[in-house]
Amino acid sequence: MVIKVNDTDLRVLALFTRDYNRGFYIREVQRLLSMSSRTALLSLDRLEQMGILSSELRGKIKIYVPQRSSLAVSYFVMAEQYKSLQLYASSSHFSSLFDALSQCRVGVAYEKGFGLRCQRIYVEGSITSEAKKVARQLGVQLEQKPIQGDYVLFGDVYAIVRGELL
Repeated sequence: MVIKVNDTDLRVLALFTRDYNRGFYIREVQRLLSMSSRTALLSLDRLEQMGILSSELRGKIKIYVPQRSSLAVSYFVMAEQYKSLQLYASSSHFSSLFDALSQCRVGVAYEKGFGLRCQRIYVEGSITSEAKKVARQLGVQLEQKPIQGDYVLFGDVYAIVRGELL
């Protein structure tokens, strides 16, 4: 069985990667992602049917929250990869920056809110002068910081594999 996930679904899932304990209602997703309420509803319902999200009623409002399952974790990891691909697509300089950091383990922190703009990159290892130069051009802070565990950190994926989602 092939499960298709489209760009809209990945954008919706990316909202939940900011805080796995937070729920969203349809109009909130519509506003944050600049899409119609019908598109938001269809995507949220599809993700719920796939077992990635669940919903609960709070009064008359349906709130969607992440499921606590291994299937959901797999999809949220995919959403994190989507965010990193969007980051690469936003500027060719990001590709240069990650190439300069290729010998390091890195983590990306996104700006507050729900955009995909990179704010800070955590680096475990030495930061080259080339990487510092490219980071300055991009307006991104590089910060040396040990990254614990066996996984490279992209956004909140580290929190997932560390078990905080499950």
